[in-house]
Amino acid sequence: MRKQLIFTSLLFCLFIGGLGNIYAQTTQELFEKANQDYNNGLFQQAVESYEKIISSGEHSDILYYNIANSYYQLKRVGPAVYYYEKALWLNPNFNDAKYNLSFAENMKIDAIEALPQTQLQQLFDSVLNLFSLDTWAILTLLGLWGALLFWGLFRWVAFSSSKRVYFGLSIATLLGTLFCAYFSWQADQRRFDPRYAILWDAKTQVQSEPNLRSEFLFEIHEGTKVQVLDALENWQQIQLANGSIGWVKNAQLMQINPTP
Repeated sequence: MRKQLIFTSLLFCLFIGGLGNIYAQTTQELFEKANQDYNNGLFQQAVESYEKIISSGEHSDILYYNIANSYYQLKRVGPAVYYYEKALWLNPNFNDAKYNLSFAENMKIDAIEALPQTQLQQLFDSVLNLFSLDTWAILTLLGLWGALLFWGLFRWVAFSSSKRVYFGLSIATLLGTLFCAYFSWQADQRRFDPRYAILWDAKTQVQSEPNLRSEFLFEIHEGTKVQVLDALENWQQIQLANGSIGWVKNAQLMQINPTP
């Protein structure tokens, strides 16, 4: 019975491992097929293959970037902007995605100017965007270990001159760790903020209140990025980059970053 059980377990493990290999091969083959279709100008077929990969649970900045390029070639500005934004959500320093996003945004009907940032806000964003969330977290851990190391050396050495050096280094490293921890927290908050979305509808009306009897404010078009402030039944309150606020009904707003 014991040998039979071990044999059965071994068969089960081999079966599961085989399924994993088949799945990996299928996904890779589908990705390569999509890339080939794109290179051959078959952009709709490329989109369908990329969407199948995404539907299977696979996510990467390259995958989002490739499907965004395909949608761009199809003149689908909403999905193109959306997937470029998704690629940059995973990899904020993806320069090719930033570059192509600027071209996709030129296809939009709405030219919305963002509210001007103060110099302090610009400096904060430039520092925050130096590294990804994972890098900020790694720097925080390294800084903590360094602070503990220097503090241990401060307690261990006997010479007063060396103690002063190690004490100073431990304090400086601790301050650096707190700095990295703060920006790691900020990067985490920004990355998992679920309020930003891209409009996929060709156009939608924006009302002053969540009912059709309210005042019509303005109209937004496909590819516009909004911040979702509130929701009431089938209405959503949105804010544009220029600060304008209103309500939209049954709008197809695709959330850029998923809720954690």
